[in-house]
Amino acid sequence: MKKLFIIFFGVVLLISVNLFAGDKAGEVIDDSVYHDLTFDFTVELADGWKVAKIKDADDIYRVAISKKSPVIPPKYTENPHLFTQPKLTIMADTTTVSLDSLEALIKAREGKVDIAKQAIKDFGLLTYSEYQPEFSPSIRIKYKDFEGLILPTRKRMSQTDFRRGTIYFLRNDEMTLIAEAVAELERFGFNDREFSEMVRSIRVGKEEAVQDDSVKVIKKEEKKIEEKE
Repeated sequence: MKKLFIIFFGVVLLISVNLFAGDKAGEVIDDSVYHDLTFDFTVELADGWKVAKIKDADDIYRVAISKKSPVIPPKYTENPHLFTQPKLTIMADTTTVSLDSLEALIKAREGKVDIAKQAIKDFGLLTYSEYQPEFSPSIRIKYKDFEGLILPTRKRMSQTDFRRGTIYFLRNDEMTLIAEAVAELERFGFNDREFSEMVRSIRVGKEEAVQDDSVKVIKKEEKKIEEKE
C-alpha cells in the first residue's frame, strides 16, 4: 500500500511540474516583440537584441532583454565574465504608490514596496556592494500609454570600472513598471538609443505592436530588394 502511495504521489508531482513548467510571464512573437500575458503590455525588441529571460507568471520580475553580440572592450579579454552585458530588465506590479515615492525608495535602496524590493535585488545598478549607486536628477516623461520618470544612474564596480544606465518608472491606470537599462560605462552611449527606443515602444495591448512590427519587416524586405536592384 505504501509503495502504491509513493507511486501515486510521484505521478501527481510530475503532472504538477508539467502543468506549471510553461506558466511564464510572457511570450515572444516573431523574435521581435515581447508580450506580457498578465499585464498585457508589449515591448518591441531593437535589431540585434533578444529576450534572454522570461520569469514565471507570478513574478514581479517579468523579462530581461539583452544584446546578442555586444562589443567587449579589450581590457576584458582575459576576464570576459567581468563585462557588463547591455541589458534591459523590466519589473511590473499593480502598486498604487506614487512614482516619486518609488524613486525615493530606489535611491535609498529601501524595499518597503514589493516592486522596489525586487528592483533593488536584481538591477545591476542597485544591487548591494561596497560601492553606492550615483543618481543624477530625474526627468519627467510622458509616452503614448504611460507617464513616468527617467533616473540616470551609474555605479562603480571596481577602482577602474563603472556601470552606467537609466532607471525608468512608468505608470498608467492599470500597472506600474520599473525598467533598468544598463551597460558598461564606455559602451552605454553605443546602446542608449536602442534602450530608449525599446522603452518608448512599450504599449498596452498586443495587436498594435504586432501590426507595427509586421510593417517594419515588410519595409526591411523591400529595402533589401531595392539594394539588390
